[in-house]
Amino acid sequence: MKIVDVGAVLLQPMPWVLVKVRTDEGITGIGEAYHGAGVHHIAVDERLTQRALIGQDPRNVDKLFRDMKSSMSASGYYQGAVMSAISGIEMALWDIAGQAIGVPIWQLLGGAYRDSIRVYNDCHAGDEDDNPESWVAKAKEVEARGFDAIKFDIDPR
Repeated sequence: MKIVDVGAVLLQPMPWVLVKVRTDEGITGIGEAYHGAGVHHIAVDERLTQRALIGQDPRNVDKLFRDMKSSMSASGYYQGAVMSAISGIEMALWDIAGQAIGVPIWQLLGGAYRDSIRVYNDCHAGDEDDNPESWVAKAKEVEARGFDAIKFDIDPR
């Protein structure tokens, strides 16, 4: 199995990036990256795709991770958008590895640790008035949807 293509799609309004890695066997892995809009350009940069990925076996995740970091060494590869792009590609490689043998990624990474995980809803803020009453109303909406943990981005101005 060999990597034949790496693509990235910028999702708006959040600068979120989906990374797609395709193989010659028809398996496509998907990963996600976040660090602003430039990540989708970095994920398809020739230094990553041509030097480190195209033609390589995607199941060699650790080796390819090191190769990607090395190929971007002049680009501040241990920080910011570059590392976010590399991480998105790494997720896609793990996705391919799992699909190739028919198991979920968590099994490849050592097995289940929990049976469930508590999640919260980020409510961002209340309505346009942005006051405590609007936060209470938003919290009640979220609670009605089944969440028992919430987060607000309250701007004290």
